[in-house]
Amino acid sequence: MNSRVFTNLAIFVFSIVLSFALAEIGVRLLGSYDQTGQFYFMGRPVPPFAIPIEDTKNSLIEYEKNFDKAMFVFDALLGWSPHPNYSNTETGVYINSAGIRSNREFDLLPAKDTLRIALFGDSYTFDADVSNQDMWSLILEESLLEKDINAEVINFGVSAFGMDQAYLRWQLLGESYQPDIVIFGFVLKNTQRNVNIFREFANATTDIPFSKPRFVFKNNDLHLLNSPTIPIDEILDTLSNFHHNELSRYEYFYDSRYTQKWWLASKFLSLIVDVLNTVFLDTTFKNDINNRPNQVILARTIVEHFREDVINSKSEFIVTFLPDKTYYHRGNHPKYENILTLELLSEFEDQYNYFNIENAFTDHGGFSFPPNIPESHYTPEMNAIIGEYLADQIIGCIDSGKCQLNRFEEEHTFDKR
Repeated sequence: MNSRVFTNLAIFVFSIVLSFALAEIGVRLLGSYDQTGQFYFMGRPVPPFAIPIEDTKNSLIEYEKNFDKAMFVFDALLGWSPHPNYSNTETGVYINSAGIRSNREFDLLPAKDTLRIALFGDSYTFDADVSNQDMWSLILEESLLEKDINAEVINFGVSAFGMDQAYLRWQLLGESYQPDIVIFGFVLKNTQRNVNIFREFANATTDIPFSKPRFVFKNNDLHLLNSPTIPIDEILDTLSNFHHNELSRYEYFYDSRYTQKWWLASKFLSLIVDVLNTVFLDTTFKNDINNRPNQVILARTIVEHFREDVINSKSEFIVTFLPDKTYYHRGNHPKYENILTLELLSEFEDQYNYFNIENAFTDHGGFSFPPNIPESHYTPEMNAIIGEYLADQIIGCIDSGKCQLNRFEEEHTFDKR
């Protein structure tokens, strides 16, 4: 009897070992390594993760080599910003001398008879993937003009920005243009960008090799880290020794998967553990400063400070929700899209002047992002819907008295042509 039990146990153990070995061989055969030594299985990076030093080095070389053609340049206070006087006739993207996406210049002092609106946000505000003439910011301006409101819209959006950088751009540049209305374009994934310092950790395909400033809580208030940002000539050294750098504690995407653990010797086991962590445990949060509830609190606090600054400058503040393509893929939720983060939308609606662009798409029968392009942005057709929708919402906000235009002493004294 004991011999039979032993035999069955041996067969069971052998089956487990054989299955594991076959699975290990299968993962290795179906996977591949990139130039940095990072292993991928079906497009998914498998721990241990490699710090993207070589990719960053190549990006910096490319940046220095083609500086004149770079759309975004190093910025010591923001991380990066639009390249002043940039122009690309093929794509129709133009940036003026102040680093604002526009074909024209703007005086710091707005005209007395013109309603000035300033936009802040990331690539969905900057309007990546379309020409200047197809930006929803320009269509918003044109729609207001068609409705007999003399207005100008200034686009301060910057691709890949977090909410923190949008707020800082208001402080460093936008406020000096004295807008009557400030619109902050909120995209859900921005809550994670607030806890990111090196974009390479968050997006392996990025062509932005710079670090960014990052807010943390200190004495119950916002405190800015990595400001000024890491100089270009120190970026590679910083990444090479990132594990010993104080900033590593505040980099959300730098976690235990970048360090050697015993199970990481097996590609199959590494894959299984990482998938389980992602689906069930979500252990990418290595400490309290980066966990999801604190991400939401940080995002909420940044917007509160943003609004307070805008109101103190005698401008009106509006939050606009800009749904990205991933937001609509309900069957494949990214990690940032959960109940806590989505609750921010209801909070914004309750506490601020709030416009939801999802309603604009719904009113027009849905949305039409380009297929088979994961990171695509709004099309010209979608921008036309957004611009017209926002024009109506802004007029309604003004007429209802919810949007106060402090620069104009009498109601609608801006030119209604």
